[in-house]
Amino acid sequence: MYYITDDGDEYNKSFCKENEFITSYCAGLLQIPSHLFIQSLEPSRFLAIPFQFMMKLFDRHLGWERLGRKMVEALYIKKEQKERQFLLLSAEHRYQLIS
Repeated sequence: MYYITDDGDEYNKSFCKENEFITSYCAGLLQIPSHLFIQSLEPSRFLAIPFQFMMKLFDRHLGWERLGRKMVEALYIKKEQKERQFLLLSAEHRYQLIS
Protein backbone atom coordinates (compact mmCIF):
# COMPACT_ATOMS: atom_id res chain seq x y z
CA MET A 1 0.00 0.00 0.00
CA TYR A 2 1.41 3.39 -0.91
CA TYR A 3 0.73 7.08 -1.39
CA ILE A 4 1.59 9.26 -4.40
CA THR A 5 2.50 12.92 -3.93
CA ASP A 6 1.37 15.69 -6.27
CA ASP A 7 4.87 15.49 -7.79
CA GLY A 8 4.42 11.79 -8.55
CA ASP A 9 6.70 10.48 -5.81
CA GLU A 10 5.60 7.20 -4.21
CA TYR A 11 5.82 6.50 -0.49
CA ASN A 12 5.21 3.01 0.82
CA LYS A 13 2.81 2.84 3.74
CA SER A 14 3.06 -0.87 4.37
CA PHE A 15 3.41 -4.34 2.98
CA CYS A 16 0.62 -6.82 3.60
CA LYS A 17 0.79 -10.56 3.96
CA GLU A 18 -1.52 -13.21 2.61
CA ASN A 19 -5.03 -13.14 4.14
CA GLU A 20 -4.60 -9.69 5.68
CA PHE A 21 -7.40 -7.16 5.64
CA ILE A 22 -6.46 -4.14 3.48
CA THR A 23 -8.36 -0.87 3.55
CA SER A 24 -8.31 2.84 4.02
CA TYR A 25 -10.70 2.50 6.94
CA CYS A 26 -10.46 6.19 7.73
CA ALA A 27 -11.63 7.15 4.24
CA GLY A 28 -14.59 4.81 4.59
CA LEU A 29 -15.59 6.20 7.98
CA LEU A 30 -15.24 9.80 6.80
CA GLN A 31 -16.87 8.96 3.44
CA ILE A 32 -14.08 10.60 1.47
CA PRO A 33 -11.93 9.28 -1.40
CA SER A 34 -8.91 7.33 -0.27
CA HIS A 35 -5.43 8.66 -1.01
CA LEU A 36 -4.06 5.16 -0.57
CA PHE A 37 -3.08 2.98 -3.54
CA ILE A 38 -2.89 -0.80 -3.41
CA GLN A 39 -0.61 -2.83 -5.67
CA SER A 40 -0.14 -6.58 -5.72
CA LEU A 41 3.48 -7.65 -6.15
CA GLU A 42 2.52 -11.22 -7.05
CA PRO A 43 -0.53 -12.98 -8.50
CA SER A 44 -3.36 -12.49 -6.02
CA ARG A 45 -7.07 -12.92 -5.50
CA PHE A 46 -9.08 -10.26 -3.68
CA LEU A 47 -12.52 -9.96 -2.20
CA ALA A 48 -13.73 -6.37 -2.45
CA ILE A 49 -16.66 -5.22 -0.32
CA PRO A 50 -18.07 -1.69 -0.62
CA PHE A 51 -17.63 0.08 2.71
CA GLN A 52 -21.28 1.07 3.16
CA PHE A 53 -22.40 -2.51 2.42
CA MET A 54 -19.96 -3.77 5.04
CA MET A 55 -21.38 -1.30 7.57
CA LYS A 56 -24.90 -2.59 6.84
CA LEU A 57 -23.72 -6.15 7.47
CA PHE A 58 -22.25 -5.04 10.81
CA ASP A 59 -25.60 -3.47 11.78
CA ARG A 60 -27.66 -6.53 10.79
CA HIS A 61 -25.86 -9.40 12.44
CA LEU A 62 -23.67 -9.81 15.51
CA GLY A 63 -21.37 -12.25 13.68
CA TRP A 64 -20.55 -9.67 11.00
CA GLU A 65 -20.02 -7.01 13.64
CA ARG A 66 -17.60 -9.30 15.46
CA LEU A 67 -15.72 -9.94 12.20
CA GLY A 68 -15.51 -6.18 11.66
CA ARG A 69 -14.16 -5.66 15.16
CA LYS A 70 -11.52 -8.36 14.61
CA MET A 71 -10.45 -6.75 11.31
CA VAL A 72 -10.15 -3.31 12.90
CA GLU A 73 -8.24 -4.77 15.86
CA ALA A 74 -5.74 -6.36 13.44
CA LEU A 75 -5.31 -3.03 11.63
CA TYR A 76 -4.80 -1.21 14.93
CA ILE A 77 -2.19 -3.71 16.13
CA LYS A 78 -0.29 -3.43 12.85
CA LYS A 79 -0.42 0.39 13.00
CA GLU A 80 0.79 0.59 16.60
CA GLN A 81 3.62 -1.87 15.97
CA LYS A 82 4.72 0.06 12.88
CA GLU A 83 4.72 3.37 14.79
CA ARG A 84 6.82 1.83 17.56
CA GLN A 85 9.28 0.41 15.04
CA PHE A 86 9.48 3.72 13.20
CA LEU A 87 10.33 5.57 16.39
CA LEU A 88 12.71 3.05 17.93
CA LEU A 89 14.41 1.09 15.12
CA SER A 90 16.76 2.06 12.32
CA ALA A 91 15.59 1.94 8.71
CA GLU A 92 17.85 -1.07 8.10
CA HIS A 93 16.37 -2.96 11.04
CA ARG A 94 12.81 -2.16 9.92
CA TYR A 95 13.62 -3.43 6.42
CA GLN A 96 14.98 -6.68 7.86
CA LEU A 97 11.70 -7.22 9.70
CA ILE A 98 9.69 -7.26 6.45
CA SER A 99 12.18 -9.41 4.53
